[in-house]
Amino acid sequence: MAVLVLFLSTFGLLAQGYTQTEYNEYQMAVKGGEDALIEYIKAHPNSPLKQYAVGEFEKIVKGYMDAGDHPKVVSATEKYLNNIDSEEVKMLFLAAWSSFYSQQYAKACKYGAEIYDNPDYTVHLTPILARGFQQIGEIKSSIPYAEKLCSDADPKDCYDLLPNIMKYYAAQKDWRKAVSYADQVIQAYNEVAKPAQVSDQEWQNYVNEEKSIAYQIKGREAAESGRWKSVEKNYLNSRKFNPKDKVRISEGYFYIGRARWNLKQIDDAMEAFARGSKMSGTPYAKPCRQELEKLYRAT
Repeated sequence: MAVLVLFLSTFGLLAQGYTQTEYNEYQMAVKGGEDALIEYIKAHPNSPLKQYAVGEFEKIVKGYMDAGDHPKVVSATEKYLNNIDSEEVKMLFLAAWSSFYSQQYAKACKYGAEIYDNPDYTVHLTPILARGFQQIGEIKSSIPYAEKLCSDADPKDCYDLLPNIMKYYAAQKDWRKAVSYADQVIQAYNEVAKPAQVSDQEWQNYVNEEKSIAYQIKGREAAESGRWKSVEKNYLNSRKFNPKDKVRISEGYFYIGRARWNLKQIDDAMEAFARGSKMSGTPYAKPCRQELEKLYRAT
């Protein structure tokens, strides 16, 4: 009878496509944990038991995730990606997610970018890629994701991303886009609460600097657009929030001088150019002096 039972059991296993030995190895792999499961899957790539081994591996990863142990999630998913399937979408997503939350930002960007176009994960990966690329200093790569994220968000929820988008477009001399983000930066820092981990003074200095740059960009955009009445107001606001940045102030004198000149306020324009010309070592000292000389000759 025992022989018959053993025969039927073995026959049943064979009918399912695997041997008793293979089944025993699978059971040992389950008991052995993630490394043993990886080795089992590698050794039996065509076994019907592979799907169950993968399922057991995913349970282990889920346990790490539920416990908030992101470094272990990254380690485990990378084992799978490096040894079993480098294109497994679920593992790539978990690797990206946990890399970000364990501050492994380069990995988060690498894995997240690979599957960003998958509609099941795009919405979850947008903030990871926007902030991940920013964290590793790849601002240009961050911009498309940051813009997408912030387009549907309240400015205060994007306070950490908006300044870099604003500066990016200012550097490109795309003043229309730059000023639209400058307005959002000002709104964001009027509304957002100070993060708990930052001191009052650090936060105030940071907010003042970003507002100063935002008003500088608004002043420059007004000058480039010929809206001369708005130039001085914005550059004065920029100086109010940071009265120590000589480069920014000298730029302000130059464009305020041009604005006053175009508004036929000749004496006031000369005063602005004269002040700017005295700011030696700044890029606008020489242009201010040249504009001042032009006015003298013209008058």
